[in-house]
Amino acid sequence: MIRSKCALLFLLLLLTGCATTPTAPEDPFTVVAEPLRVRLQTEPAVPRLGEKVAFIVTVEDMTTGMALEGVEVRPVVRMRMPTMEMNVTLSPTEQVAPGQFRTTAPVEHEGEFRVSVSVRRDGLVTPIAFPPIPIQP
Repeated sequence: MIRSKCALLFLLLLLTGCATTPTAPEDPFTVVAEPLRVRLQTEPAVPRLGEKVAFIVTVEDMTTGMALEGVEVRPVVRMRMPTMEMNVTLSPTEQVAPGQFRTTAPVEHEGEFRVSVSVRRDGLVTPIAFPPIPIQP
């Protein structure tokens, strides 16, 4: 009887702990760096060889979800290929909405993009790195 009560108590504690455990964002292209939430999107969603791809970076307040004004974003895109890695030449970054920035680049090689951005706000620079983005043939 005592053993079953202990087992039940353990199970309840375990379930309670699981319910309060914070979870990572489902979108791997959303990075939280307190107090910022930075999201990366590509257009098209799946970059293809021979096309131009747009990189859209959105910077939000992590607690309110509101787009942040007065931020500066500097993206760096590297192309990783089977035999080498190189920087990608980007178009000038333009602000398309409050807290949202866009730049484009041609997709000239097979491999994957490695995207990182520096977000400057109130004189502080926050570096953000995103997971690799594979390029489809």
